[in-house]
Amino acid sequence: YYLFNGTTQSQAAGSKFALDTGTSLTDRKDFGWIMDNGNVLTLSSLCGYGAIRNDAGGTASTTVTRYLTVDQSAGDTTFDGALLSHTSNNAAIRRLVLTKNGSSKLTLAGFIGKQTTTAGTAASPVDLIVNNGTLEVTNPANSTTTNTTARNTAGVVTLNGGTFAFANNAWANTSAGAIVMNGGTLEWITGNTQDVSARLASVASGKTAVFDTHGNAVTFASALSGEGALTKTGDGVLTLETTNPLAAITTVQGGTLRLNGNLTGPAGVHVLSSATLAGSGSVTGPITLSGSLQPGDGLGTLTAGPLTLAPGSSITWQIADWTSAPGTGSDRILAAAACLTATALAPLTIVIEPQSLAHFIDSPATFTLLESTTAITGFGPEKCTINQTAFTGGTGVWNVQLSADTLRLELVYSGPTPDSNTNGIDDTWEIAKFGSAGPGEHPASADPDGDGISNLLEYAFDTSPTNLSVSPLALDIETIAMADHLRLTVSKNPAASRLSYIVEVSSDLSANGWRTAETFIEQNTPSRLVVRDTTTGLPRRFLRLRVEAP
Repeated sequence: YYLFNGTTQSQAAGSKFALDTGTSLTDRKDFGWIMDNGNVLTLSSLCGYGAIRNDAGGTASTTVTRYLTVDQSAGDTTFDGALLSHTSNNAAIRRLVLTKNGSSKLTLAGFIGKQTTTAGTAASPVDLIVNNGTLEVTNPANSTTTNTTARNTAGVVTLNGGTFAFANNAWANTSAGAIVMNGGTLEWITGNTQDVSARLASVASGKTAVFDTHGNAVTFASALSGEGALTKTGDGVLTLETTNPLAAITTVQGGTLRLNGNLTGPAGVHVLSSATLAGSGSVTGPITLSGSLQPGDGLGTLTAGPLTLAPGSSITWQIADWTSAPGTGSDRILAAAACLTATALAPLTIVIEPQSLAHFIDSPATFTLLESTTAITGFGPEKCTINQTAFTGGTGVWNVQLSADTLRLELVYSGPTPDSNTNGIDDTWEIAKFGSAGPGEHPASADPDGDGISNLLEYAFDTSPTNLSVSPLALDIETIAMADHLRLTVSKNPAASRLSYIVEVSSDLSANGWRTAETFIEQNTPSRLVVRDTTTGLPRRFLRLRVEAP
């Protein structure tokens, strides 16, 4: 047992300090020090199996605080020993504060807390301060050393920067000590789902509480409050179950933030491209969606202030009952306002995700996806695309449309008809090329790219209706028995099996002069049609292709 005494000592300052007098928790030795209240012992690293404790000094009912600073910058180390506070028989509280500086990681794998109750009954905390790098606490039992039985029931964790990572029960939620988020990140080690929300202090103005769930599913039953901000990062899910009056913005940077309670602050939520906002709660402020939105916890309604659907964003829409109301049988979004800033090059993707699908009827149906208090702005069918890969209940096609009163985005199921807008073009191809197949869209005779090939013919040839295409028709002369015959070769769209490809011949281009009787079909496969003129010896002959839809 070693003592340091004095008013200005920092005997180990700047040096590495290894409590390696033992090889396990059961044969380790202790190190303690007595300094004037408020003095600091500074180390450049810490490892070993010993115990560091503040166990002397102070008068009745007073607190003696001693500080240990570890400037860990030259590499990661693990301290397997104990950090112990103490209480004297005269109720003097001997508090210990460890501050982690430096960019490297220090792992505290031993017990952290008050020494046994034989040295007094009053609470005495071990406080942790993280300014830089990572401080990791990994002892899930937190009471395995031979001379300690009490947990750290009053210690405060203050994050000013860096990361504080903890294993399950390594920093128990039963403690009265707060977790103060002044900067830095609180990280759950793999396998830890502990709810520490009851210990989280109010987030101060200008500060951000950053939570890294690290692939775990963590639920907060108690509220987050304050004038500061919230950032959810890392894989995994953070679920907020109650009303959270955070004033500054909530940013979903990674994984999923599931909101089953409320975020009542005015700044709202920003969902980045790699992240997801889900749940059946509400956001009072605006939501800017660059990532994914999944309304409902399962099925349900997500309520928002003004909603902006940014380029590349997505909504996953679940449906479990074909005939039940929105929010009950299917997901729904309620918004104070809604604006699509998505573009044709970076559209909003709507993912259709059925859940059991009770009462399904393979017939046309319309469902409400998004309902706004004011007119929805920025909508265009080219700004939306549907992913219906998971929908296997019927043979129809899904589209999105704006309601006549402009207050709803609606999902429209075509039923088994492959051409729901009756323009002769199968909806599957139309959606793939245009992004939608809504009523009145993309008339068969229209030519949006101006290449002289109509939409119906673009479908027949499987060429792009929005980019200039080279005609897939090839005209040549075939010689048979010393006679030349005009011949037309057509590249067909194998998926356009409902279309009729008709080659006709004429000598004078008159309206009544076209006929098929003087042609011979040399080849007709799903992808190729070859037809020749059977007449020879005339001064002029013409071939044309006519495509008819059912």
